[in-house]
Amino acid sequence: MKRSIACLIPCFNESKNLEILCKEINNNNFKHIDWYIINNGSIDVNSLEFQDIIKKYITIKNFYIFNIKKNNGYGFGIKNCFKKIAKKYDLICWTHADGQTPISDVVRAYKIYLTKTNIDLIKGIRISRKDGIVATIFTAVLNIFLTILLNR
Repeated sequence: MKRSIACLIPCFNESKNLEILCKEINNNNFKHIDWYIINNGSIDVNSLEFQDIIKKYITIKNFYIFNIKKNNGYGFGIKNCFKKIAKKYDLICWTHADGQTPISDVVRAYKIYLTKTNIDLIKGIRISRKDGIVATIFTAVLNIFLTILLNR
């Protein structure tokens, strides 16, 4: 049976944020969301330590740990996890592990998705963005492109 949604959360060297991330997932758990915490080749802790930290703080049953041995960029972990789970879900999303987007926004976006019939994309906005001018310009261009592409 398909679960409604999977949320992928790639982590690279986020061991200091894992406790906060797990508590936020616990506090915003929604029974139709499966949470995939991706160890995206972290080198601040090994994969067993990564799993131990998560298992120490996570209290929900609908979460999974997906390990990537070597970091090959932000999207690599998302892409590989997506390939493994895509057939199980009607909807897959991803968010950030570093607190720039609250986990509660995933639940909020999912609820919006359930109430609308013509949604192709729900794009969040990172709060407390610390990227430089190049990333800011890239995001602006991406938003323009998506608006044109989706004709909205």
